[in-house]
Amino acid sequence: MKIVYNKLVRDRIPEMITKDGKTYQVCSLNETAYRKVLKQKLIEEVNEFKDAPSKEAMILERADVLEE
Repeated sequence: MKIVYNKLVRDRIPEMITKDGKTYQVCSLNETAYRKVLKQKLIEEVNEFKDAPSKEAMILERADVLEE
């Protein structure tokens, strides 16, 4: 079964996927598309921070925001 994730890729994720014996396909975005997707990702992470149910969850979500 083929699973599709439309995600930004970073932190050597392709290497980890290969190490697990899986395959992947990537595409490169131009500068305009990249900035648009990056902004969407930041908004997603901020919303997860906003909705975090505990202090511990907020700390983890804050780290995700800072990584973006």
